[in-house]
Amino acid sequence: MRDTAKNAVKKEVVEDVAGNAVKKEVAEGTTEKLAKDAVKNTTNDVAQTTTQAKTKREALYDANGKYTGGRSKDELDILEYDPAKKDVTSGSKNEAKIGLDLEEKGVIGYLERSEEPKADFIDSLTGKKYDIKSFESIPIGADGTPITSPRKGAFKIDRAMKNIMKEFQSNGNDFVIIDKSKLTQIHINELEKEIKKAGVVEKIIWWPE
Repeated sequence: MRDTAKNAVKKEVVEDVAGNAVKKEVAEGTTEKLAKDAVKNTTNDVAQTTTQAKTKREALYDANGKYTGGRSKDELDILEYDPAKKDVTSGSKNEAKIGLDLEEKGVIGYLERSEEPKADFIDSLTGKKYDIKSFESIPIGADGTPITSPRKGAFKIDRAMKNIMKEFQSNGNDFVIIDKSKLTQIHINELEKEIKKAGVVEKIIWWPE
């Protein structure tokens, strides 16, 4: 009798152990499946996000990898056109290049060529107006000779600041973009000092950054 009861208890314990083992195996299998599914879903999400990012990037760049902002060739040509001079000049092409570079970097939203002569570009997302100033420390004359005299066109801080302040005070521009690519560091330092003194630091965008 005791042996029967003992065997029954033993059988019950064995069955419980076996049952728990099965439950554990099932639970582990379920957990493993869920983990694999989670990894699979994450991988799919990453792949989808990567594809979307690639598609978006391709829409903003041409076949050569040059930033266009999604513009057609005609729209890019409009950016290079200077309405004030009614022509495409080396200067207006440079302005378009600078504007697109700043747009690509997120400094400016979306550029459009301004139809009014007092501004070069308008940010269509914010309505802000921009003018670009390309100063040269030692410009090259028509005959190919470097110009070193301020009287003949070489950089002069007073003249540069007068041109900058005019854009804010008379022309109503919100920002002035200064192309410093052809300025010496000495002249850049002079400009920075005078711009700070004039209290318009927040309205100046330097290019290249």
